[in-house]
Amino acid sequence: MNSISIDGALNNDVFGLAASGTNGGQTGISPISIDAIESFKVVVSPYDVSQSGFTGGGINAITRAGTNNIAGSAYLFHRNQNLAGKTPTDVEGATRTKLADFTASHVRYQNWRPIIKDKVFFFVNAEIQREERPRTFDIATYTGASKQADIDALKKFVSDTHKYDVGEFGDTTGQVNSDKVSARIDWNINKTHKLTAYIDTLMANLLSPGTSGSQTINFSNSGIFFPSTTNSSSIELKSIFTSQLSNSLLVGYTSVRDDRNPIGGKFPSVSIIDGTGRINFGSEAFSTGNQLDSDIFTFQNKLQYYTGKHSILAGIDGELGSFYNLFIRQNFGVYQFASIADFYGGNPTRYDRSYSLVDDIIGDGSKAAAEFKSSRFGLFLQDKYDLTDKFSITGGIRLDMNFFPSQPYSK
Repeated sequence: MNSISIDGALNNDVFGLAASGTNGGQTGISPISIDAIESFKVVVSPYDVSQSGFTGGGINAITRAGTNNIAGSAYLFHRNQNLAGKTPTDVEGATRTKLADFTASHVRYQNWRPIIKDKVFFFVNAEIQREERPRTFDIATYTGASKQADIDALKKFVSDTHKYDVGEFGDTTGQVNSDKVSARIDWNINKTHKLTAYIDTLMANLLSPGTSGSQTINFSNSGIFFPSTTNSSSIELKSIFTSQLSNSLLVGYTSVRDDRNPIGGKFPSVSIIDGTGRINFGSEAFSTGNQLDSDIFTFQNKLQYYTGKHSILAGIDGELGSFYNLFIRQNFGVYQFASIADFYGGNPTRYDRSYSLVDDIIGDGSKAAAEFKSSRFGLFLQDKYDLTDKFSITGGIRLDMNFFPSQPYSK
């Protein structure tokens, strides 16, 4: 519903898998350090034909710029088990316990300075995030038929028989890590031309091991590992040709590489009914063949002409996208068993598997992916007429055209 920009250049999750609408959002990481942002501009239902692509709001993050002054700042945030509360409980009589050892740290540094006084300015911001998220589980709260000795025996059986490590089913620790670097250069070329260049790199990864609850035993290696890399850049040239005519040209490029994976080695997903409970281990079924590459090129040119009481705006903008999306769920297979005894005996009640019809690759890299391109072009014309110093009328027209150059697969 919303459109997100950085310094006016579109920076949306175009493919649309992140609930936040931001690139890298599936890992839970923001696309840019908050310290790199000078201000936000938010518009809702704007009467401006140069803005489009959203029905909710347009959000533009304006990054910091360098100045003639040399300055910088550093920031450190740290948290561990001694700075956190005890575990919650919803079982009467249960004892709240201290969290297992963990650390959560954020380090930020930024610096701005002139390269050439009054002419070229530089700003850089770097942020490192290393965050552990402990999750606790008390086997006494499990309502299934198996006791801890039974579950330990199941883990040993899988290791001895199938040479696969299912991980742990007790306390686990998730991780959210990221490295962000943003840089901006402002160049006052002369009195009539100004160039601004911006670049941002985000390297993030999410480690989310399986966690157990009162009705489910999830071994840790049934979780996911999600690395994501986003590189964004833009360049804007603002020009004043005469006292009546000005122009703004903005070009941006964003590449996103998302690669969701199971934590352990290649192994089927196994689910065992355990009385009123359930035991799960093996590869996470939706992460066995899951890869998304996006490359987005955007541009906008706005020509402004002032004559008398009229301010006339004419322009063109567009967005060109190229996508590779591999999603083969259950690529390693999914087994269901009615009991642990049935698992030991090799008697599943159900088996499912999805696989490629165009090659023999299991997991990432298969040609059984949706590869396509998309494009959007917009033309707009607007006139703002000042009837008086306190009253103006704006009228405009905009045309957006969407194309999918790639033809759908047919056999």
